[in-house]
Amino acid sequence: MRVLVTGAGGMLADAVGAELAGAGDEVLGVFLSEVEAAAGKARFPHGAVYEFGRGRRGTTWLEDFERTVAAFRPDWVFHLAAWTNVDACEQEPERAWRSNADGCLEVALVARRQKARLLVVSTDYVYSGRSERPWREDDPTEPASVYGRTKLAGEAFVRDLGGEHAIVRTAWLYGPRGKNFVDTIRLRLEQGDPVQVVNDQRGCPTLTTDLAGALRTLAQRDARGVVHVTNAGDATWFDLAHEIARHLGCESLVSPITSEALNRPAPRPVYSVLDTSRYAALAGAALPDWRDALRRYLEFVQA
Repeated sequence: MRVLVTGAGGMLADAVGAELAGAGDEVLGVFLSEVEAAAGKARFPHGAVYEFGRGRRGTTWLEDFERTVAAFRPDWVFHLAAWTNVDACEQEPERAWRSNADGCLEVALVARRQKARLLVVSTDYVYSGRSERPWREDDPTEPASVYGRTKLAGEAFVRDLGGEHAIVRTAWLYGPRGKNFVDTIRLRLEQGDPVQVVNDQRGCPTLTTDLAGALRTLAQRDARGVVHVTNAGDATWFDLAHEIARHLGCESLVSPITSEALNRPAPRPVYSVLDTSRYAALAGAALPDWRDALRRYLEFVQA
């Protein structure tokens, strides 16, 4: 399988590149800089380097990207590039739109013209967060934040263009080689610092290396439409932090706090647990429970 991955150098793309290369697939990563490309060489033996959204002198980004896709002739384009800083998106909506909506449109246009199937990664933030059961793929979307609205717009562009595509909604990502909640809490606890963590937002912690395997499985199964993929089970951010502390033997350092007290710029979904039964039916099994994934990750980083 030949796969072109946008967002190479990012946390999820890094895991995807390792998964695909390890399985013997031919992979090309689109990087933002030569430094990132050099660091990601093991996971992306082939790479193209240009800033997402900006072309080289005398060309547009779209022209450069289409030239790269045409030369590589991928079976799939995995579009993982996005601006995921939720609070920053709230403060800079135009940049968020360019990155998460217009960027998605341009990638989808090229994939359709070059006859490559497209897999786009989206988010639990497309839902309102007001539910008493896990969100299904066909539930109404109602994003409350700029980040959620721009990601939903990107989904709509992909669907409206009509090319062969899959949209994977996921949530609460953490993993190697990227800034994430688990590493932030782990490092503070290892230094003996107390942490206060919100206990009124519930979702699905998801390990990028598990998700990467799921994305490859969906591509192999030639999945279509919207699919929810997260590790099994659900938790609050406090539950997740407390489990990290339990692993480190310092539960007393973690205490709960409300979202209102934290007062972040962007609204967060109160309940964004995703129903992953469609993925389980397509793949033959659900992803492992989030506690199992967290244990494996903590053992990895402490090895």
